[in-house]
This record gives sequence, structure tokens and C-alpha cells, in this order.
Amino acid sequence: MPKIRGVKPDFWTDDAIVELSAHARLLYIGMWNYACDNGHLEDRPRQIKMRVLPADDVSVDDLLDELTAGGRIHREDGWLTVPNLAIHNRIDKRYFTTCNKPGCNKPAEVEISGSRAEPRSPKGRTTGARSAHAGRSLGPLVDGEGDGDGDGETAAAAAETRGGGSQADDLPGDLAVLRTRMAHYSALSALRWDSLTAEQTRTISDLIARHGDQALVDCALRTCRVQPPTFVAAFIGTWKALGAPKVVGPPEPRCTICDRRESACKAANDNAHESVRHEFQESA
Repeated sequence: MPKIRGVKPDFWTDDAIVELSAHARLLYIGMWNYACDNGHLEDRPRQIKMRVLPADDVSVDDLLDELTAGGRIHREDGWLTVPNLAIHNRIDKRYFTTCNKPGCNKPAEVEISGSRAEPRSPKGRTTGARSAHAGRSLGPLVDGEGDGDGDGETAAAAAETRGGGSQADDLPGDLAVLRTRMAHYSALSALRWDSLTAEQTRTISDLIARHGDQALVDCALRTCRVQPPTFVAAFIGTWKALGAPKVVGPPEPRCTICDRRESACKAANDNAHESVRHEFQESA
């Protein structure tokens, strides 16, 4: 089955590649799509031409000879081999593919479990890039194009990346609520809360009590329009500079005659009130 492959920028200026003809370079890249992950594909020039260069008036057989002479491929026993496929592309061994070429097998360090391959490591520990996920519960696999080319990641890793890395799980209740509110906005969703000191935690808690959650969120959104900070503590200075919250008193009594607020009624000095005693009652 064909697979999506990538081309690195330095491919185009590689000394060995620039010596090839333009059609040979294009054929070489096209062969990556149809080769197994060991770099093998059948030596069938007519079929390869229909797959890679269907509308070009060229001889694929001659182009294969050119690639062989240039050391880009090996051609023997009815098979073509691209020995540098793993150099040009990162092979995801979880979705490793093989072909019918004798001796074409999955690498020894890959163990197949159902439809998924897991690299082995001593004492059950992962090594290399995956060791960074040690201790994390792996969710369903996510692969950007669903082609098994390894450009995806686990759902848990993706969620953690969007959330800005490790998050503190022991935040006080009011800070936890603030973090949840801020996470609803993409500009604030990557903030990290895991480096707060005890003093900073108390300060933010006091600010929440003074201004309320939404006032802090709105202030943070205004502040990070250009470049959001990494740590939430960067907002503390801005939050401290917020003005005193507006004090809302009890509703003003209304006039029982004109239904105006008491202050508005008296200021209007309405003639209709001259012969009537003003009475005011508390608004509902």
C-alpha cells in the first residue's frame, strides 16, 4: 500500500542528488511512496512509470539505471531497494510495512501486539523519544493523516501539549476555577500553573476575592494580545494594578407617583408633585 513520505529541504542541494537528471530525481522521490518501510519494491519499470511518471515521455528503465549508477538504489533479482529510505523519512515502527521480497521482515526490536507495534526495551522501560512519556497514561493514537507515517501523537500527549505541559493538581479551589475559565480561551489555554510559589498562590487567591474570576480573565486577555506568557504568574503585576472594584449599593427608592428614582424625582421638581405628598418605596 502506498504511504505518504516527506522530502527534507536539504534533499534539493545534496551533491549526489543534483548530479541526477530532473526526471531521475522525481522518480526517486516517487519510489519512496511505493516502497515498503525496508525500502523494497518490485523492479517493474512499466508499472512504476504508470504510478509515478504516467504522462512523461521518458524511459523509466533508463532512469532506474541512472539511479543505480548514482548509488541511489540497488537493482537485483527482480527487486529495487532504496537503501537510504530511513534517512530521507522517519519510519514509524508502530505501522511498519514489509513486502514479498525474501528476507523482508520487521526489525527485531519491534514486537507486534494486535495492529500496533511497540518497541521493546529492557525491564519494560521505553527509551529514546518515547521515554519522555513515561508514567503517562497513553490514550488512543492520533495520526494526522491516518497513514501511519508517525507525524501524529497520542491523544493524551496532544492534550498536554495544548494545555502547556505539566499542570499543578493541588491548586486551591478558587485558583482551579480560574484556571478552568482561562483554559476556555485559546490565547490562555497554554498557561502553566505548576511553578506558582505559596506567596503567589495566596496573592492570586486574594485578587480573585477582590475582583472576581471574570475580571482577571478579561484583564489577561487584554494583556496577552501580542504574545501570551508561559507562566500564569506573569499576570500578577497586571492584576494588582486593576482599579478598586465598583461598589454597588442597594437600589434607590422610587417615587410612588411618577415611578422615578428618588434623586431623579426631586431633581425634576415636577409640578404634578406640588400638591401631592411625595412617597418613596424600596425597589423590588
